[in-house]
Amino acid sequence: MAKQDIDWEQIELDYRAGIKTLRQIAATHAISHVAIAHKAKKLGWTRDLTARIAARADEQVTAALNKTDSGKRLEAENEIVESAASALAALQIAQRRDVGKAREVVRALFDQFEQAKPGLGESVRLVKQLTDSLRGVVELERQVYRMDAKEAAQPGQPGFVPPLVQVEFVPAKGEAGQA
Repeated sequence: MAKQDIDWEQIELDYRAGIKTLRQIAATHAISHVAIAHKAKKLGWTRDLTARIAARADEQVTAALNKTDSGKRLEAENEIVESAASALAALQIAQRRDVGKAREVVRALFDQFEQAKPGLGESVRLVKQLTDSLRGVVELERQVYRMDAKEAAQPGQPGFVPPLVQVEFVPAKGEAGQA
């Protein structure tokens, strides 16, 4: 009786794929599972492709499921991106205008202070308030013009919270009733 031709290349592929058990491979190729185990040990076969095969199968399943929706999904994503980008651009433009106005107000207050010539105690208080106001405006300018690249959340990034621009007018002594 002639010895049966055994396709060891296919057996190795099945073994390394790690999908079938040794007994299933043996049944497919009409050989004993012990013979496959001995050959695998002798030639150093490893069953290390299971994770790669599973990942590739997941990719194929995802691709198959997305084929039907891909055109509609891409169109919807494009609409979402365009809408969000327009809203973000409008917000950034408004912020830049507000910060520009705040700078103008602080500059005008500095000019008024220079012309008013208040007493020393009042001068110190007003200079501190104006300096604090200017510091806040500069900080806002740096944010809206993205001058500090190290900041964690910038416009367009997750977690970004737009700063509020608030300018308070504090009348100096003696200006309470003037408009």
